[in-house]
Amino acid sequence: MRGVSGAALAVAVSAGGGLGFIAGGDDVSTLEGKFEAAKRLVAEQKARSESPEENPLLLHAGSTIPVGVGFLNWGADIEFALPLIVKYRPVAVWLFAPRKNAADQVPWVRRIRDQTDGDVSIWVMVGDIEGANDAMDHLQPDVLVLQGTDGGGHGLAASASILALVPEMVDKLVARNLDDPLRTPIPKIVAAGGLADGRGIAAALMLSAEGVAMGTRFLASFESEITKEYQKAVVGTQDGGRYTIRSTIFDTARGTSSWPPQYAARGVVNRTYSDVTQGKVTEADSFSQ
Repeated sequence: MRGVSGAALAVAVSAGGGLGFIAGGDDVSTLEGKFEAAKRLVAEQKARSESPEENPLLLHAGSTIPVGVGFLNWGADIEFALPLIVKYRPVAVWLFAPRKNAADQVPWVRRIRDQTDGDVSIWVMVGDIEGANDAMDHLQPDVLVLQGTDGGGHGLAASASILALVPEMVDKLVARNLDDPLRTPIPKIVAAGGLADGRGIAAALMLSAEGVAMGTRFLASFESEITKEYQKAVVGTQDGGRYTIRSTIFDTARGTSSWPPQYAARGVVNRTYSDVTQGKVTEADSFSQ
């Protein structure tokens, strides 16, 4: 949700009874301003509300702020981000896309837990069973987000849908603990990828997920930080199996080609994509201008 989810969207989701995340992304240079904006919006929301039924933010108390923050670990600077996490205490930190494997994320998890006294929940998103096992062995996350191939934005170029991914991983986690009862407790399982309404949420819960994460659905919200043209293109797209695709062309177009090679962006098949694939322009010609 980099470039989409700022303080306004994160607070709106939390005020609606979910947990909203500020997109720290790979460049955390503007993160403090987003935290300050979130604190202000939370205070304003609480001041206007009279009961928790009206606004769930009133149920939140303590040293944390009722939003999370997400980082792309292939690019985010822990030395810059960590003091802000300690200062503002988001309730959760979401880690995604290490350059190689979960071992790259160990300093994030260890230092966040050490310096926040366990106040901050650790969420880790993965896209396959190997990555999930790797995260469990190295990170012991509080929440394990299983991202299926239907997810928008970035995900593994080769992955399965949550229909297969979630139950297989839940079964493996249960088996791990049966084999060794002293293992780290099973984390909360959250499903992500292709979920847009209550039917998808119900299906994910039946697959043994305990919650769902939604991203693309919120591109259409008033609080998202994208242009109206971008929103119209997403909302107007139908038949996703035909008119969306996962490709590195989208990263080249945006100038975000630093992603590790195992990831690719899923986007709408548009003129930029078609011109390149049909040989009308090369990627270099199209995106160097």
